[in-house]
Amino acid sequence: MNSETINYSEQGKPLRGKTALISGSSRDIGAQIAIELARLGVSTIGNHRDPQKASRADKVESAIRGIGGDIKFVVADIIHP
Repeated sequence: MNSETINYSEQGKPLRGKTALISGSSRDIGAQIAIELARLGVSTIGNHRDPQKASRADKVESAIRGIGGDIKFVVADIIHP
């Protein structure tokens, strides 16, 4: 990977039509991954396990929709299904 900054607005969305499932996407690294993938055109399915902390997922969803992305969140404990 080189150090050049890529301007995706000039190149379009190279991953448009792809879908990713991102666990832990309501905060920290998972949220940043979801946002970056949305910038690249990926539709995302976000996962978090605590329905009482849905406000974090709402913030991520707003950020992604704000850049024209698509995300759906699923509340599920994938460690102990």
